[in-house]
Parts: sequence; C-alpha cells; structure tokens
Amino acid sequence: MQRVTCGVVAAALAAGLWLMQDVLHGADRTRIFVTFVSHNEESISNPPCAPVMTDRTRFAANRVALLQAAQVVWDKRATWNFQTEYEFLLRISEWETDQERERTQGLNLVHFLNTFAPGHIQVDAHSHEQRGYNYADIAYLLERMQVPPNGIVGGFIVNPTRSETWTRLREPLRGRRYPTYTWQATTLWGGGSVNHTDDSNVSGIWRPKASNEFEVDDPNQALLAVGNYPGTGTDIDATPIQYLLDELRANRLQPGRMYTATIMIEQCELDNDPTLLPKIGLLIDRFQPDVQRGDLVWATLTEMVRVWREDYESQPLVARPAWNGGQQTRAR
Repeated sequence: MQRVTCGVVAAALAAGLWLMQDVLHGADRTRIFVTFVSHNEESISNPPCAPVMTDRTRFAANRVALLQAAQVVWDKRATWNFQTEYEFLLRISEWETDQERERTQGLNLVHFLNTFAPGHIQVDAHSHEQRGYNYADIAYLLERMQVPPNGIVGGFIVNPTRSETWTRLREPLRGRRYPTYTWQATTLWGGGSVNHTDDSNVSGIWRPKASNEFEVDDPNQALLAVGNYPGTGTDIDATPIQYLLDELRANRLQPGRMYTATIMIEQCELDNDPTLLPKIGLLIDRFQPDVQRGDLVWATLTEMVRVWREDYESQPLVARPAWNGGQQTRAR
C-alpha cells in the first residue's frame, strides 16, 4: 500500500471528475450503476466473523486482505462501500499497531479506506442495532476515527412489516451508548428480512412510502432507498448484472432510468478464502467493455444518489428484474 501518494489521490479526484462528466453527458439514457458492498458482523452472532473479532492474528491478516482488496478496486477503477459494525471498529482501536498504521500513512484502517481512493471507496455505518449500539453509535465511533457521517444505512429490516426497523430512521436518531450524539439517516441500502427469507431485491432509487409499502415511491418523503438487486447473497457472481445488461440491450428496461446493482463481498473471509480476491478482479475485468460502452457505471452509494438527483432529476425507479438465483421473482 506504499504506492499510495498525493499523486494517486489527485488522480483519484480526477477520475471522479471524469466519472461525473461522463455520467452527466449520458444522463438521458438508461444505465446500470454498480458497487461492491461488504459487511462485518458481531462475533457473538456471525461464525465467519468471530475469529476476526476475537483472534488478533486473524484480525491482522484480515486487515492486510482488506488493503489488498482496496488496491484491486482502485487499480481497476471500480467502487466499494465498506460497511462496518461497532465490534470491528473497537478492534481497530484496540489492536492496530504503529507498524500496521505505517502501512496506511499513519491512519487507522477506516480513515485510510475512506480517503484512499476518493469517489471509489467509502466507509458506511452498518448495524444490527443490538447489544447497546444503534446506527447513531456506529456513526459516532466512525466520526471519532475521522470518517465523517454520510447518512448511509448499511442494512435494515423491511420484512415482516411488524419487525421493520427503517421508518423511525426518518427522524434524527440519538445514540444509545453515546446519548449526546445525534445522527440523521439520508439513504437506505440493504433492505433485509428476518433470517434473509424475504429480502427486498429491487433495482433503482426511490423514496419509500410506509412500513407496509416499502417498495412504493412517495415524493413527499426525504429518506431515500437504493435497491440492492440481486439481493444479499454473498456469491461474487456476474450473472445477475449480466442479465440486466442483456435486458438493457434488448430494450426491455425502462428508458431514461437509473438501475442499481450491488455485489456483496464477505469481508471476514477475505483472508481465509484465497479465491475471493481473484474473483473481485475478474468480475471487474468482465464488465470493463460495458463500462467503456457507458452501459455500466461503477459508483458508490453516495455518488449514485448524487447522479439520481442531478442527472436523472430524481425520477424514481422500483424495478424487479426477473433474475433471482435463476428463478422468477415473486410479485409484490
């Protein structure tokens, strides 16, 4: 990671400006906006993440793997929303060594990731809002670690309606662990369900209407949702996005609309599964011709929202592509 210099950051900013100009130039056409997303979880509830959170050696190895993944994403000009729970942030504060921070310009890991490749990698809050920590608490911990709040909600419950956790995020949220801190959500991503049995897997950006009408746009609401098509599966699989591209070229997507898609990376397996990093690079390479044609745009969630507002004039889209692990999605 010593390759990172002021020149690289300047190049990243220039690349970001190029992206904005390119998107603006083609804003009247349908495009598919894509980003990688990753989560880490609590050790007590997630077996793959437990070793990373409880074993300092695994934590150090995972840190190295994260930096390698960040380099791949930057080198290939893709994007990545790194979303983190409280426990990983606590481990960073407790376990990072001076030698490790020397390899990230003297910065803690999340500060470095959030500034390493502007417009290509960003750090968001992710919370199951259990064990005394809610989204405001995660945002507080991130701000203490020099990551400014960006309003992204990196995962929440939609179904069943009685268990939903998102409608209260329309109002400012006060921390539980840090009750003097208040945070405002602006953008929802990752609408899930209990045990991931009935997740929202739509594509597009809209303003959810009500607890029982999440996939209905209400222009009177300020809180946005970015669709997490094809869902919360952890396979680094190009097929669902290729399906969208095929539909685009067959003129079966809505004209002049902005579609969204995400690819989940299992952060806690990056240092444990040697196939993951090559899969990330190969997937990016596969879609490079589509990027060059302007059909696919790599963009962080924050950039997607900006483009949706400025270039697509906040035109809502709640699309339900037929792809769902090869099955037809159910009607909602």
